[in-house]
Amino acid sequence: MIVRFDIEVRVAYIRCPECGEQVSSKAYNCPHCGCPMPLFGGGKAKAKKHAVLAGVGCLGLIAVIAAAYLLVTRVL
Repeated sequence: MIVRFDIEVRVAYIRCPECGEQVSSKAYNCPHCGCPMPLFGGGKAKAKKHAVLAGVGCLGLIAVIAAAYLLVTRVL
């Protein structure tokens, strides 16, 4: 039995705004000049951080609402 895996990886290249060289769209920094790529690779980390903060904020809000509900039901 012969098992064959053909994996095709496609990488998009963009131009660095500083030096104009081609850089992978998944790069966080330009490998030629070190310029950060915030709209592409670097933006993903920032978006993930914002998503985590939004999730923590929602959990905090739920906790406050639950605590207020428990306090009100005990008073009545």
